[in-house]
Amino acid sequence: MPDGQMSGLGPATDRNNEPVVDPTKNVLDLVRAAIERQDDLRGELEKRIMDVIARENLHAKELRAADVAAVAAALAAAEKAVSKAEDAATRRFESVNEFRQTLTDQTSTFVPKSEVNIMVEALHEKIERAVTSQRATFITLVALALTTGVSVAIAVINTLGRIGG
Repeated sequence: MPDGQMSGLGPATDRNNEPVVDPTKNVLDLVRAAIERQDDLRGELEKRIMDVIARENLHAKELRAADVAAVAAALAAAEKAVSKAEDAATRRFESVNEFRQTLTDQTSTFVPKSEVNIMVEALHEKIERAVTSQRATFITLVALALTTGVSVAIAVINTLGRIGG
């Protein structure tokens, strides 16, 4: 049979010579059912994706809020630490200034070294004069004692000589 012509034998039959049911309607129904199923699955997938996106957005907002709170707490702690450090530095500098003032007061009441050297030299000269004077007095007293002792000895000898003689 040439192409494009139909045989005049009648409807198609299977090997048992039974008429064959045209599968087109069944195939179309199955394709339509499959398309509906895919559409349903696609719709469910979209819902799930939207739920995940919504949860992720909520979680991201919560994380941002937690980050903002953490940053605020860190800034507050840093400000407190800076304040404490400034207070400590102020107290330390006050202490250093008090120490400096004490040193300034001491240096203003201390006698300069040059003046101390002059006073020590003057005292040294006075001591030398006193020692020299004491030596002279001592020598005079020893001489007087010797003279007196000699005079007494002579007087004793004379007295003994008169008595004995």
